[in-house]
Formats: sequence, C-alpha cells, structure tokens
Amino acid sequence: MVEQTGCGYPDRVRDGLHPVQYFCLANVYLKALRFDMATICLEKLKNSTPTDEASKFANRLERSYMPKHPVPDKAVERLREIAIWGGDENSKRRKEFQKIIAEYPGFECPYFFIQADWNNGNPDRRMEIQAMESVLSINPDNVDALARLMELYSKEPEIRRKYALRVSELDPDRIVDFDRIERTLLTKRRSEEKIQQFPEPVKKQTNEKADGMVAPLRAKKKYYSHYDLDYRFIDTNGQTVFRVGPNVKVADRFSDGLLVVAAPVARGRHSSDVQYWSNTGELAFNVDYAQGLDASEGLCAIEKTAGGGTRWSFFNYKGEKVIPSQYAAAKPFKEGLAGVELLTSKAFHMPKWGFVDRQGVFQVEPIYDDVMSFSEGLAAVSLNGRVGFIDTNGKLVIPARYDFARRFSNGLADVLVWDASTGIVHDYYIDRTGRVSFEQKHDMSRYDSFSMLSSVFEEFLKVGKNYSPFSKMTHRSESDFSDHLVLARGDNGKVGFKNSEGQFVIEPTFDSVSAFSEKLARVKIDDKYGYIDTTGNIIIPAQFAEAKIFTDGRAAVSKNGETWGFIDRNGQMVIPDNYVEVHPFAEGLAKVGAVR
Repeated sequence: MVEQTGCGYPDRVRDGLHPVQYFCLANVYLKALRFDMATICLEKLKNSTPTDEASKFANRLERSYMPKHPVPDKAVERLREIAIWGGDENSKRRKEFQKIIAEYPGFECPYFFIQADWNNGNPDRRMEIQAMESVLSINPDNVDALARLMELYSKEPEIRRKYALRVSELDPDRIVDFDRIERTLLTKRRSEEKIQQFPEPVKKQTNEKADGMVAPLRAKKKYYSHYDLDYRFIDTNGQTVFRVGPNVKVADRFSDGLLVVAAPVARGRHSSDVQYWSNTGELAFNVDYAQGLDASEGLCAIEKTAGGGTRWSFFNYKGEKVIPSQYAAAKPFKEGLAGVELLTSKAFHMPKWGFVDRQGVFQVEPIYDDVMSFSEGLAAVSLNGRVGFIDTNGKLVIPARYDFARRFSNGLADVLVWDASTGIVHDYYIDRTGRVSFEQKHDMSRYDSFSMLSSVFEEFLKVGKNYSPFSKMTHRSESDFSDHLVLARGDNGKVGFKNSEGQFVIEPTFDSVSAFSEKLARVKIDDKYGYIDTTGNIIIPAQFAEAKIFTDGRAAVSKNGETWGFIDRNGQMVIPDNYVEVHPFAEGLAKVGAVR
C-alpha cells in the first residue's frame, strides 16, 4: 500500500477539518462537477465539530448548493468534458448543454453554461437570465443562481437588491456589496428627481502672487526617473560591489542570496525575461517571457507566458523547474510551504488558494479566497466571508471571524473587525489561541464602504480576494510586533510604543515613529529624525531631514532631504551622502542610485 502524503486533494477528503472548511471544500468540488467528492464532504461535515456549526453548514449546503435530483455519472462526466470547451466551439457546446437539459431537466448545472451564446465575445444577458430562472424553478434557494442574477441586474438596483437580500438570507457569510447597491439606488433616485448630485466645477481663481510663492516650493525637490540614475549595490563599508546597467530593472533588496531582475529584450517593449543575480552581480539563471518573486527557501516563484496565457511554477537556484506551471498565482515559500492559487474549477473558472510543499503536493486544500504566508507556524486565510488562521497541517486553529488580519510576530497578530453601523474598527491583538491580549478602537466613520476601508489597510489580509501576488501584504507592517513592542497612537495624537499587554512602555511623545529594527526605532521630533532604543532613550539625536530603519547595522539618512548616506549605530556617517536614492541593507548589500 502506497502511503498517502499531503491533505489528499483532489482525490481524498481527510478527517479533522472544521465545519466551515468542509463546507468550502464541498463547494470547490461542486464547481469542479465532482459531486461524489462533495457528497463525501457533506457526510464528514455532518460528523464534524463544533456540532452546532456542523449542523448550520450542512443544512446550508444541502438547501442551497447540492443538486436537488440525482443524475447518472455518465451525464456528469459528459458535462464536465464539454464545460471546458472554448474558443470556436461555443455554439457546439451550447447545443450539447441543451441536449443534457432535455434529457435531465431537473439537473441544475447545465443551465449555468447555457449562457454561452456569444455575441462578439459577450454572453447573451437575456438567455443567461432565463437560464438562472430555470435553476430557481428547480431549487428556489440555489444561492449561485441568485448571486448570478444579482450581477446580471447590476444596472437595475431595485431588482438587484431583491436578489442580494435573498442571497444574504440563505448564506449570511457570502460577500454581498450592499454599500455599492445602496449607492447605485441613491444615484438613480437623485437622477429621477432631477437633483444635480455633482455641481459644476468652479473655475479656479488664480492668484499670481500666491502662485509665484508656491512655485519655488514645488520645484525645490527634484524627482528622478529610473533612467536618470546610475544604480549600484554597495557593501556596509560603502564599496561598490557591482553596478546595474541602464536597460534592466532590479529589485530593491536581495533575498536568500539572489536578486530579482527584469530584463527587457528585443522582442518588444512590453516583453521581458526574469533573471536572478548572485550577490556579486553574476547571472545565476534566466527564464524567458517571465516575471518572478523574491527567492525564498531555495525556490523561486515564477510566472511564465506561454501559449497565450500565464501560469506560475517554481524553479530552484540552478534554473531548473521543480514544480510544474499550473497555478494562477503563487507566493514565496515560508516555513516549508508556499501559497498557490489553483483554478479548482475550469467549468466555473473558480480559483482558490491552498498550500503546497517543496514537491508541489498540496498540504492544505485549495479552498481559500486568499492567504498570507506562514509566520510562526500560522497563516491568515480568507474563507467564507471571514478571516481566520490555520496551522501548517491546515487545521483551523483560530476561527474565521475577522475582517482583516496580519501575520503573527512575537507571538501576537493584529486582527480587525469593522462595525459598519458605527464606523468603528475594533483592533485586537490576539495570541496563538485566539485570546485577545489587548484592544484598540479607531473611528473610521469617514469611510462609508468596506472597499474604501480596504484601501486603508492594504497590508492586511482581508475578506475576499486580493488579486495581486505583488500586494503590500508581503511587506513589513507597523502593525506587527518587533522586539516585543508595537507602535500606538495616544489620546494626544502623538505616537509611542505598547507592550504585549497593551500598556505604553514608551510614552506617546513623538510626531511619528517606525517599528523597531535591530532594537532601534526611528522617531520624529520637531520635524527632525533620530533614533531611540527599546527603553525609550534617545540614542541618536533628532538631526536628520529624512531617515530609514536600521538593517545590517546601517541606516540611511539625509541631512538636507535631497542626498543620502548611511550612519552606524553610533550616529556616525560611515558612507557619505552622495546618493539621491537609497534602500535599506539586506544580506550585506544596499541598492543606491546616483545622478548619471
């Protein structure tokens, strides 16, 4: 008997998942037309714990998602086969769907594909509405059909709102943008009442004297394009290790001994190869028609263009592909696992995130709308309209009940819950068991929708999808603990640092601060920057117009706001301020740019 590895996806449903995970996995199988596997999920769901949640999700699954009538396997196989046809076969595909519907009129799934009566590449809206109404005649509680009708009536807000309310009633966890619907309704009402929502812009009155005073201020700081600067990487002594040519764009920092480089080629201005350079500036390997993420744990996630589309795969540092091109998106490996987005249903075009190991075997099922990489053994995941945390075995160890979440650092994670009725964001720091260590509150009432609020918390994982593998979620955030301290704003509007119990240990007396790095934090006092230690003592007096964090024992600073150099931990300028662009050191090297 061959020992099974990983979570078993897609051919095995394992024991021990949380009810909401079984619910989401069943939906993945349903959209992949794997009704046999969805039925197994349902049975395991009914026997899972907590029992009250198991009962809730099982009833929801049976009522609104599972097929209402049994269908022969051969019909399902035929549907699965023709559902992924495309291109010039749409007319033929529609006829095949109609045959299945004629033979099995109580089978809901074919109706979701009957819309493929293409007109210049767009589906026929009338036909699609009729198809969804046919589904509702079979099962009035089919949430997928109701949700699709909600989108089809996007320009008729009263009808759209009716379907949205029904979707929310049947599946309260499903994401419905009621804010957008209400705004559309309001706009329509104002239009019907002939109320001018947006007044004519007032012509700007010029003030020659004022403009003359402002113009020099605008011109004071000069900005440079990528092509204006001579980029190089220097060591901590300021010695140039290698220069960067003018025809390539390089990442700002090394990761795991390699640097990501975009190299335009003669094939065209929008075409490029991805290269990875060593810490001496030598080419480690190159992949044509591609772009890549930072190297991590011996592997590089690379998106390669081929055959009219793109897919992500993983290469080792020799340039050998070790995990095939099969993912819609990917994240770098962390703690032995990489988040990957898989098109779990070609028929419904349904991408979901899971985690694979270094052999490309799924260790965590692809059932999530989005994920963050693992940190301290846990990863934030977005599923079923909420955010929670899983361990490296895929177990949901902190229930999905938040709107936003950051990664764990120093044993705590920052999670947010938005109260739309008051506009208050409840900001919790939780430990690995989900226990709240301390809470802060933020008045965000000026943001009248979740999408607007999401733009403020770009570095957080949020409910729903993020869409970009290059998102700010991968960046270090000032919401993360560092050196067991986190920055916080006091009632006086100033900023200080709190400990893991939520107590100010460095009083909020600063205009702004950065997170601690190498036990030093940048602080702003009276428009100048300096540095403090973890006890709040000023180590380097505030004297710089601009400053960055310490890494590798060096911090970039600017005395005049124009040119930059680097200081050591004693505040001594050890690398002259000859550069107009600088980035923090990483792995002993820093990217800097001087005017050509």
